[in-house]
Amino acid sequence: MSWEELPIDIRCLILSYRYDARVDACKKIQNEWRQIINGEDAALDIMLELDVDDNGMILTLWESNASILEFCHKKTSGKFNRDTWKILLESIYDSLLFDKSWINQTNLDDTPNLKYYYMMDATYTELYNKFSIYDCYDNKSIEA
Repeated sequence: MSWEELPIDIRCLILSYRYDARVDACKKIQNEWRQIINGEDAALDIMLELDVDDNGMILTLWESNASILEFCHKKTSGKFNRDTWKILLESIYDSLLFDKSWINQTNLDDTPNLKYYYMMDATYTELYNKFSIYDCYDNKSIEA
């Protein structure tokens, strides 16, 4: 039986099912796209909000910066904006190195904010591995 020979009620029902299936598929694709791509873009935008000092070094002893880095680690997949992330991770690495030497010189082992430094160091290492940036620096983590 051809399409034209079907009763109009059945044709309308088939077209209605087809339309509903197409709309559901579109919604699922859009939701997945939002979760993946928008999450990546949001993480990059938030990453650019890291607090820096007068010399442009990222403040590694601040709770807000540690939280931002944790959020970005959760939202990124390591597949998008790799060049931008490489630059940001190099900046974090430099800040971690600078603060490590400063912490060692001033004996700040009992500072309550030191835990945020270690959080940032651990998250930096995870992001570094996620983006597989092995030509950035020899060391993947700052050992304090």
